[in-house]
Amino acid sequence: MSNVIKAYSVRYETNSKMTIDYSNKDIEILAKRESMASQTKDEQGFEVGLQAVVVDSIEGDKHLKEEASKIIENAKKEAAIILEKANEEARSIKEDSYKQSEKLGYEEGIKKASLEIQHIKEELAAEKARQIQEYKNMLSGIEGQLAEVIASLVTKLTGILVEDKKDIILYLLEQALFDCNRNETYTIRVGKGDYDLLLSKKSYLEEKTGCNLQISLDSQLEQKQCLIETESKVIDCSLDVQLDNLVKDIKMLSSLN
Repeated sequence: MSNVIKAYSVRYETNSKMTIDYSNKDIEILAKRESMASQTKDEQGFEVGLQAVVVDSIEGDKHLKEEASKIIENAKKEAAIILEKANEEARSIKEDSYKQSEKLGYEEGIKKASLEIQHIKEELAAEKARQIQEYKNMLSGIEGQLAEVIASLVTKLTGILVEDKKDIILYLLEQALFDCNRNETYTIRVGKGDYDLLLSKKSYLEEKTGCNLQISLDSQLEQKQCLIETESKVIDCSLDVQLDNLVKDIKMLSSLN
């Protein structure tokens, strides 16, 4: 509510003059005062005077507006606080969801990698077993072939080496007698090609082995073939038999691997 002050503009006529009589005005004012003093009292004994101007409604409106402003301001602050808390919770939920997703993704990646590593290990183990088996098979084949080659070479080399060694039968007989009992009598049967040699070396063999020997000619035996007869068995110390036994031993050793 605004107060409006109104100003009046008074213009005076300079050509005419007016005389104002205040005597009657004073009488009128005094009459009003007496009239107001003669007013009756109210029920509480108070005299009824001038009616006061009602201003409570204006002051009440102002108070209500201030209270409303405070309520609105507090509501805005509380709303801002609630909104900030909601945003914080939303950010927290988002971060937790991201971390959870990241963790799940990491764990899933680790699990997948572990499965792939296990699969690769199994493949490598199977490949290793296959290669080992192939190596064994190849080695077995090579060993068998190698044994045949060695046996063939032994036979050929022995034949070449002993071709001009007439006393090879003497060596074979001597080695065989070393395994026999001393002071025993043994009959040595040889072919025609070695008979004279062994007969001439009879004393030498008896001295070396400590055995009693009898040299006998066997027309069925070839050169470098020799048999030792005892009371219970016959020992074949022929060169070809020794070579056969050597070849068998080589082949047997190769098969054991």
